[in-house]
Amino acid sequence: MQENQSDKCNDDMESNIDFEFFSTLFEPTRIEIVKLLAVEDLLTVQEVANHFPQDRSVVSRHLKALFDQGILVARKEGRSTRYSLNHASLIINFSEPWSI
Repeated sequence: MQENQSDKCNDDMESNIDFEFFSTLFEPTRIEIVKLLAVEDLLTVQEVANHFPQDRSVVSRHLKALFDQGILVARKEGRSTRYSLNHASLIINFSEPWSI
């Protein structure tokens, strides 16, 4: 019976919590990118990369991962893309009541 309750709890958690969202967000560099974009909105890849020791390509991959999860939004401006936080996505994922 105990194992069955544990399985049910795990199933409930998996169906109610977006683990992919949180695992994408809770990576140290990505947390720093989110903090940066909370202060300085609408930055290009290069502008974000200027704040980090990693190569621009590494920062670009972090931005893509955050964008793919809906944590960031992108706005095309000529040849550049500017990134900002998707506040609605963050509010939904952090304030939505979980029925576990």
